[in-house]
Amino acid sequence: MEDNKNPEDEEIGAGNANQNKKKRVMKPRIKFDHQHLFENEKGIKLLYDNINSFNFKNSKSIGENLDNLMKIYQNWHFQLFPKNDFELFTNKVVDLGGKKSGVVYKRN
Repeated sequence: MEDNKNPEDEEIGAGNANQNKKKRVMKPRIKFDHQHLFENEKGIKLLYDNINSFNFKNSKSIGENLDNLMKIYQNWHFQLFPKNDFELFTNKVVDLGGKKSGVVYKRN
């Protein structure tokens, strides 16, 4: 029993299978750079607004104040760049803040 299959038929069939596959359209990744941190409405301006609305309690509850402040930072992190881990995010903010553009922004 011989196979009477034509190799050209197999190639044509393979071409149809490739054409039927759907391409996945992926959203572009957000670049976490100077513009995203300093010029975005969710950037450092939002953090300043949240911290200005934060009321520190008396000096007896320093730990509670610190917990609330960390919650503000974590909330800001999630709004600005939710894909990254919080520690990676803080390291990136420190790096961007130390660059020339970050120092200029801090002066203004």
